[in-house]
Amino acid sequence: MTLVDFACGQGGPGLWVAARTGANLVGVDYSAVGVRQAAQRAADLGLAKRARFVVADAAATGLGDKSADAAMSIDAIQLMPHKGAVLAEVRRVLRPSAPFIFTTWEAVEGGPDTIGQATFEPLVPLLEVSGFRVARR
Repeated sequence: MTLVDFACGQGGPGLWVAARTGANLVGVDYSAVGVRQAAQRAADLGLAKRARFVVADAAATGLGDKSADAAMSIDAIQLMPHKGAVLAEVRRVLRPSAPFIFTTWEAVEGGPDTIGQATFEPLVPLLEVSGFRVARR
């Protein structure tokens, strides 16, 4: 099984999932520093043979079509200026019916009880146009 972590940063969440599932991990991040740190973390955890990291824009990863069994992204999609292009890239690299799991947050105005509450409503149309079936949890 191959898992792609879009905007993997230093690799923490993707490495955690790979360690627990036995998946091979491909981490993608625009930061060469983050990718170096992720590779070192993989080595430190004994996952170097199952994890590789790529310096690339999340909208142009260079990964093969339908090369991934699952994809993830933790708290990053909402920060990307080209969300639609990123979601199209996620769809391109995923095999048919493969899951894309992500987390997101969006600051909400309205007082101390609502600041930082999460919503992904603005992403729903972009996900649907990219061919994803949206399931909320």
